[in-house]
Amino acid sequence: MQTSLDPKWETLIDLTEVDTILRSCVHCGFCTSGCPTYQLLGDENDSPRGRIYLMKQVFEGDSSFETVAPHLDRCLTCRSCETNCPSGVEYGRLLDISRGIMHQTRSRFNWGRLKTTLLIRLLRQNWLMDWLFSVGRVLRRFPALRHTAQLPFPRNHQSLIGRSAPQLSKPLSSAKSLGKVIVLKGCLQRHATPSVVEALCSILNWHGYEPILLDDEPCCGALPYHLGDHAKGTADLAALSELIRAHSGDVVAVLSSATGCATFLAGLAEEQPGSPSLETGEPRSEKTFPPLLDPVTFLKDLPAPPVRSASVAIHEPCTQTHGMKLRGEVQRYLTQLGFNVVSTVSGQGCCGSAGTYSLLQPVIARRLRSTMLDRLESDRPDVILTANVGCQVHMDSAGRTPVMHWLEWVAQSMEGQCLGDAPDARL
Repeated sequence: MQTSLDPKWETLIDLTEVDTILRSCVHCGFCTSGCPTYQLLGDENDSPRGRIYLMKQVFEGDSSFETVAPHLDRCLTCRSCETNCPSGVEYGRLLDISRGIMHQTRSRFNWGRLKTTLLIRLLRQNWLMDWLFSVGRVLRRFPALRHTAQLPFPRNHQSLIGRSAPQLSKPLSSAKSLGKVIVLKGCLQRHATPSVVEALCSILNWHGYEPILLDDEPCCGALPYHLGDHAKGTADLAALSELIRAHSGDVVAVLSSATGCATFLAGLAEEQPGSPSLETGEPRSEKTFPPLLDPVTFLKDLPAPPVRSASVAIHEPCTQTHGMKLRGEVQRYLTQLGFNVVSTVSGQGCCGSAGTYSLLQPVIARRLRSTMLDRLESDRPDVILTANVGCQVHMDSAGRTPVMHWLEWVAQSMEGQCLGDAPDARL
């Protein structure tokens, strides 16, 4: 693609990077086949190819971000287009740059900026989120509200297996720990689905590892960054990286069970000195840093715990499939454990959660959710398993087939292995 970018943008961004990304796009159209919004709406401007052209027009001075904002805002940033693109166009990076400019240049009183700023502040209030999801759990106990799709809260699926979130037992091999593992709680997950972190700690303990939770764990920065507030996002990332680094002396790995957080940490963290790499774990400064891994990467080569068999459908989030390139890993692991995987959706569409998307674009998000659940329910599974808190909350709140995090399901399915008291190892 030929470009002629307006030099005025050089004061805000690296215009060379933008030019390189734009020129790499050949408008072949492979991206449109996997784009959820294009498949749903049929509008070229709501496809990756169309949005790239819209952003090109802005950077060349022929349009404005306010004009193209509705189409950019409708993008889920699922990055399916990047997986399908034969030219390796970094579409997600280009969109992040554009959203960052919009955040910088919009007036503080602009409705779009006010809305995202308010959302960032509300979702980062721990006391508010804790209260909100506590109320949601109480409401879900009422029979009339148990399966309603009118409440944006996940349900309690204890009855599926017959007991609540597992407690930790003695390690598999010996009383001696095989090493410490930092488990990130996540700023939303700790309130919305706290049993997921408990489940991961249970499984780690069963294998002989000591799970460590960090006191005052800050947000990883994904939420503000993807909404355009890059300064706050990178500051959050730096704070979390420094906290991990301060306690990483005898830690063998850092695990995040929220794939949205893990993808952001893996991608943008590479720009921070001494930060971790999800792929290699190699340090980027004189200070060492333990490998940052998705739980399935850490667990897949360990001895398989005994579990109760069940028919499950697997939803692999966009962040796990396209962001971390771990397509099929959860399915292979659960099959190895002995679960009957009756259906799976990996890299084929988006559930509509996409961070704050279900809040900012609720109509499209619900339509995408309905389509996703139809596909996952086609073979009547006992439960739908996913790997991201946002996807779990969004799909489970529809009130249809139970949706759980795969870690929670594995831990609750372990036959008599998760008994006793849970340790409270904190730093």
